[in-house]
Amino acid sequence: MIMIDSDVFILDNFYPHDPRYEKNNLFLHRVQTKKNCTTIFNVLEVCSLIAPHCSDEELLEFFEHFDRTYNLEIVYPQTYDLSTEYFMDHFFGEVLRNSQATGNVSDSLVFTLVKQRGLNVVVSWQAKQYKQRLGRLGRIEFLQPDEYIKIYQSLDRKTSES
Repeated sequence: MIMIDSDVFILDNFYPHDPRYEKNNLFLHRVQTKKNCTTIFNVLEVCSLIAPHCSDEELLEFFEHFDRTYNLEIVYPQTYDLSTEYFMDHFFGEVLRNSQATGNVSDSLVFTLVKQRGLNVVVSWQAKQYKQRLGRLGRIEFLQPDEYIKIYQSLDRKTSES
């Protein structure tokens, strides 16, 4: 399962004239048939950028249908059936520890969930920066959408040749 970062969805919704838009769109189309996810924090980030440009009703509809629009699972923090207070202390303790590597709370929230779920592939247009900064977070492979497509196409060729 791959985790798709916010910037992929932001490009899809806001920047149709960006030179990466076509590759981004191709990536989103290709992964529709694969099992993939994003975190609730990514969804909230995208929604916060859309919010000033739509009505309350449109925003809630976008939020409620995000998983179906992109055919993905939205990953939430694992509560382990803990009390709210204990969960919050534990979860935000992890977030703070991860912020030593990420340098900011937003990325730390996302990568805390990536680590909790044992996800090992993150697709983002910021892959190069993540590779440099986030090595301390464990074995996570960071790929840009166009890099993922190249790997996906080569795997498809090998499968069809077999």
